[in-house]
Amino acid sequence: RMLEMVEVTLQRMAMGGIYDHLAGGFARYSVDERWLVPHFEKMLYDNALLARVYLEASRVTGRAEYTATCGEILDYLLNDMTDPAGGIYSTEDADSEGEEGKFYVWSRDEVMELLGDETGETFCKLYDVTPHGNFEGHNILNLRKTFAQFAAQYEQDERSLAGEMRAARATLLAARNQRVRPGRDDKVIASWNGMAIEALADAGISLDETRYRSAALRAAEFVWNEMRDEQGRLLHSWRNGTATLAAYLDDYAWIVSACLSCYRIEFDERWIERAKMLCDDMIENFFDTGSGAFFFTATDHEPLIARTREFQDGAVPSGNSMASLACLRLGRIIGDMRMLEIAEGTIGAAMPLARRAPMAASQSLIALHSWFHDDRQLILATGTATDETAVLTNELRLATPLEKALIVLNSSSSRDSVLQSVAEGKASIDNRPTLYVCEEFQCAAPIVGHEAIRQFSL
Repeated sequence: RMLEMVEVTLQRMAMGGIYDHLAGGFARYSVDERWLVPHFEKMLYDNALLARVYLEASRVTGRAEYTATCGEILDYLLNDMTDPAGGIYSTEDADSEGEEGKFYVWSRDEVMELLGDETGETFCKLYDVTPHGNFEGHNILNLRKTFAQFAAQYEQDERSLAGEMRAARATLLAARNQRVRPGRDDKVIASWNGMAIEALADAGISLDETRYRSAALRAAEFVWNEMRDEQGRLLHSWRNGTATLAAYLDDYAWIVSACLSCYRIEFDERWIERAKMLCDDMIENFFDTGSGAFFFTATDHEPLIARTREFQDGAVPSGNSMASLACLRLGRIIGDMRMLEIAEGTIGAAMPLARRAPMAASQSLIALHSWFHDDRQLILATGTATDETAVLTNELRLATPLEKALIVLNSSSSRDSVLQSVAEGKASIDNRPTLYVCEEFQCAAPIVGHEAIRQFSL
């Protein structure tokens, strides 16, 4: 029943006018019960979070439509929202030429002129384009039926229909791109970029899409190089070459998580080292030992009336929920017991709210679930580098969710790095790939060789 609720919601959103059927990406919210009429503004955080939801739905159900929606969202971020330097912008406005939604809506005559009689007629039926319009005399593109339902009703081949409509959407998008675009808020915000980096990294790995992996690494490098001060402390916002404002808890928590996701792309230990540096800063400057949770602002932030501790999720997950997950993920990778204790305490501090209003603390409940279920560490010592070992490493990467600790030690791994404590005693046996499966840092007998590792069940 819960999965059905999720699927119906995701399907109706992706079919509705709240979704940009030409360029991808979701508007901020809908003003009606049908997901038809949006507030046309597009936010980075909405799209970054939704991309991961659709990706997870595709993994759970195997439905290609969710994979496609995830890819279209990320393509929108890469095509329309990425700075040449690599950071990802915050927002696209709702208005253009002083009119909300003008960039996005169509008349039937425009569609027919661009697509021709036959394809235009099919497109208008499928995407709810009428002479009188569905929004103030204009048309917001939306699907009243799925492609499968439409093809069955009109006795068409679904695959041929999909191909024809793909070409039609490309034609309309090219025409739309000649219009005056809505304004764009080209600030780069650290926390929102962290969300996008996680989505790009996760999709890049799961879908084997080089563009997404490269974009994740590039955006993360941008934040690391451009959005820290002279002391290495994270900054909140960047625009036109200048980074400003001390970072908030959300910024630290999301960028720590983003670094851990980037580690999973290439198993480059630099990302673990960077995650630890930022997490140490976060704990030193935001953690309140008295309450066992994190303040929203740092100890040396500008004076405020009060330093708050936020547990309630809003449009984005709460800073404390993400901080607990960041400490939990990193602590399990590097074997840092203090980080794990802080994660446990922060999760516990959120539970009174979670008991009263579970929907208001859903991300803290995710952290709680991870505390109980993601405590296994997988440590692969690859041995001699071969093509077969590279394939095996990728299989493990695909089979292990980002929330679980997967560590790869190869010939380039430094035994005196931040991974030293977990790497100790984890050598490759006979230069063959060797998998160490550990729980609470206690490891079972090593599993040696490609086939034995493949037979191991995660």
